[in-house]
Amino acid sequence: MAFNLKNRNFLKLLDFTPQEINFLIELSADLKKAKYAGTEQPRMNGKNIALIFEKSSTRTRCAFEVAALDQGAHVTYLGPSGSQIGNKETMKDTARVLATQILADFLTAKEHLNKPFDKMVFTYVGDGRNNMGNSLMVGGAKLGMDFRIVAPKEVQPEQELINTCNEIAKSTGAKITVTADIDAGVKDADVIYTDVWVSMGEAPEVWEQRINLLKPYQVNKAMMQKTGNPKTIFMHCLPSFHNTDTKIGKEIFEKFGLPEMEVTDEVFESEASVVFDEAENRMHTIKAVMVATLGD
Repeated sequence: MAFNLKNRNFLKLLDFTPQEINFLIELSADLKKAKYAGTEQPRMNGKNIALIFEKSSTRTRCAFEVAALDQGAHVTYLGPSGSQIGNKETMKDTARVLATQILADFLTAKEHLNKPFDKMVFTYVGDGRNNMGNSLMVGGAKLGMDFRIVAPKEVQPEQELINTCNEIAKSTGAKITVTADIDAGVKDADVIYTDVWVSMGEAPEVWEQRINLLKPYQVNKAMMQKTGNPKTIFMHCLPSFHNTDTKIGKEIFEKFGLPEMEVTDEVFESEASVVFDEAENRMHTIKAVMVATLGD
């Protein structure tokens, strides 16, 4: 069933119905198939797209540019040094993490698990206050998942958001769990998802506090085995600090003696890891959103 999303803003999943979210995921899958088959039909010929970024970006910028060009649109990029964002105006918090990432995550899960969303057990492990954990919980509630956040009590989501997701769950059949208990939280999980624990620009004392708090929640082989599910997949929105090959990775190792942070290299590079399929799918979901909201 098609939905008319023409000229709709796409900032957060709370603004969309479960049916609209499913429609966008299915459209993403259709556009992906068409691209691989060489049968894609441009629906944005003559459109001009401005990409405004508050922070430097690699994957998101590339995904938007490729998606727009595939669909016949022209792109202008305005980065943090080429616009007045942050000087004369600010972005709303809702735009900090684009909901296109969540669509990509759910498309990836659907491709690899081959089961409907309402049969999935989706577990997010780590800092439960961050944008990824919060956005995934909203999406999980909308799509009827058994969705869990496994995090220390100090970094669990705000109760207001948990209440909102539980209200959504009443109509979708979702089950929302927030717990500090790793064993209970990962049991039977189809997906183990994590994100970085620290961000550039945060004070060093914040890094130390966060790392010490989250060390037990590192995704490693033992945690993957705790699921009891040999088909559990690992997901991460990237970038990931799974080794010391990056500047930040080296800095973390030098300061805290950690060669790996939120996920071990063993898990990141394992057959269970679908992080690069997930990264590719960002382009397809971004394209679906642009086609649905801007396409002819």
